[in-house]
Amino acid sequence: MKYILKALAIYYQSRNLASEEAPRETESYELRPLLNTSVSTNIFTDSDKDNLDTVVTSLEVDGGKIFTAGFLVNSVGFPVRNKENAHLKFWSDTAVPPVYDALLYIFICTTEEFRQRHFSELLQVYFQQLTTSIENYFPEHSSKLTTYYRETSLRVLLPIVKFQIVINSQAPEDLILNTSRFLKNPLINQEDIYDIVENKFHSKEYKLDHYYMKKLDTKNGHLGQYFNLTIKITRKGESNTLHLFVKVIIPHTEFLRDTVESGPAEKEHFFYYTLLPLYEEHGLKDILDFAPQCFLSRAKWLIVLEDLAKAGFRGMEVNQNLDFNKLKAVVSLLAKIAASTLILEENLSRSNGKRVRMDELYPEKFKETIYIDDKETQIGKIFNGTKDAIHYILDLCPEITAKCNLTQDEIYRRTDEMYESLFKKILTSEKFRNVMNHGDMHLGNMLFHFDENDAVFKAILVDFQILRYIPPVFELLFFIYSCSSRDTRLKYIDQLVEEYYQDISKYLRDFHYDPEEVFPRDEFIESIKYIKSAVLSATCMIVHMAKLQPKIREDVFFNPEKFDYYVNKNKRALIDLVWNDEYYNKCMKDMVRDIMDFIAEYH
Repeated sequence: MKYILKALAIYYQSRNLASEEAPRETESYELRPLLNTSVSTNIFTDSDKDNLDTVVTSLEVDGGKIFTAGFLVNSVGFPVRNKENAHLKFWSDTAVPPVYDALLYIFICTTEEFRQRHFSELLQVYFQQLTTSIENYFPEHSSKLTTYYRETSLRVLLPIVKFQIVINSQAPEDLILNTSRFLKNPLINQEDIYDIVENKFHSKEYKLDHYYMKKLDTKNGHLGQYFNLTIKITRKGESNTLHLFVKVIIPHTEFLRDTVESGPAEKEHFFYYTLLPLYEEHGLKDILDFAPQCFLSRAKWLIVLEDLAKAGFRGMEVNQNLDFNKLKAVVSLLAKIAASTLILEENLSRSNGKRVRMDELYPEKFKETIYIDDKETQIGKIFNGTKDAIHYILDLCPEITAKCNLTQDEIYRRTDEMYESLFKKILTSEKFRNVMNHGDMHLGNMLFHFDENDAVFKAILVDFQILRYIPPVFELLFFIYSCSSRDTRLKYIDQLVEEYYQDISKYLRDFHYDPEEVFPRDEFIESIKYIKSAVLSATCMIVHMAKLQPKIREDVFFNPEKFDYYVNKNKRALIDLVWNDEYYNKCMKDMVRDIMDFIAEYH
């Protein structure tokens, strides 16, 4: 099979790529009609219609990207009704992504048992040869063979190829079962299940009995939908059931779609597939318990993690505030994240005989994707609306602002200076030591494990979609300010900051590094003063939305019309809608007091 796939990849050397620059509708490739034809046959008796409609829409959007990527070939086809005389010949003059033919041959020429063992390996062989062929003969197209392109091509074409074979030939029972499972669980392919099981057990010796996905009601995240994935296998004569958590990236609004395209899902893919393995390679496994184990990641589409609920972890509503013990549990994780970067960089510097920093190793991975000061972009317009919302909240708190003896215009001006500082200070620093930051430390991205007395003794972080390489105090202070009440942080912030530094120092000493040389205390304290304005700016941006009651937040963020009105166009109306909520009102007044304290201290 490897030789056939290599031959297909080499075959394109002798032909011109059918470049498609103008958009071509995915329906041209009969995606929806093909699916409808398949479902209407008497072969398949059960399917999840709601999920199918969602998936077909998504496949058509993503299919449009790979069919118009300027990287198409004319399919060589396969005479599916005459397999014994298989040979390269034209089956259709339809322009398709190159991997279409590879999938066609794999699924016609092999059994399900064979594919369970060899599918990923075969595709790796094919893409390696295709990459070589394209680089040698069509170098102008080589940059298009990204991980995202490969994974999206497979996700879009796998069901198409399977349906084509089932409709046009006497398909074997194992392929019919495979396709039937897709109709019931259309957000994931059976070939993904093979990768998950292998990543879990590091073995291909098992029998896949069943798998299914169940949607969760949780809506703390804005970019994804959450599912439980159950996989049942027989391994070494015993039944095994895997309980996993799946996040599928299906944004609900144009703004969220633009956010996905800007790179967050790719950053999480990088975190699990590149960064964590690198940390482990350098002996850091014992302090990597800040993140759940990942069994599969598909760029800009889905990620499969261990089911933390089964391990006793549970989340909290995004608008809540944390007590000291919960704050401490999370701060200890942030110290591990920072220490991991510092130790890795010191190890690499020592072995290379020169200073090594993460942004030099991966220069394209840490571009800012959220806090961008560009009024012409969708997110820039939202941030501009946020500035007006902060002004309005200041207006609603005269009993607090009047104490500073400044005019309202002067308060606006100084608040705007604080607000604007974020766009510069959120970037990689040239002065202070930078480390990897989680990047999205709101309460929806934290889970807690409680003991029998309902006291938290452990926490864990999820959703590493907005990785940054910046001074660590930004994330530390942002977390404390956005996830605690003013009374709590005034009482405990110095203690939390000190314990954070002490934890980092301990981990450095464990690896025989002097904290004062790697991460000096004086520099750490200086960075707190420097970055305080950016922390308050980011807190204001997030908190005035995060502290909404869960039902209101869900209604606004998951309803495109309300999102457009309340978030894009009229945040003052949103604030009016919730201002009489006692909890929200108190949180906003706490925020205003923090702003006024900052103005008094730094001006």
